[in-house]
Amino acid sequence: HWVGKLPQGMIMASNKAVPPSVKVTGGALSLQEISTLFTTPIQLDRLTGSGSVTTALSPLPEAMKTGGMKKITVHYELIGK
Repeated sequence: HWVGKLPQGMIMASNKAVPPSVKVTGGALSLQEISTLFTTPIQLDRLTGSGSVTTALSPLPEAMKTGGMKKITVHYELIGK
């Protein structure tokens, strides 16, 4: 997830997570309660131009698994205002 503010004069034109989805397995009741997976924070103020960043998925409850997937890559495009 994104935290902070982009450098002055910059806007995020696009961003895309790779992979775009993560398969989560677990008990039916546990899965009913989850609709979003979060990542460790991505600091916007540290971005200086377009690029990509690999970030870890935030831990899930023990009853849920992501098939060994622990990280995703986010590609982003920054442009000047």
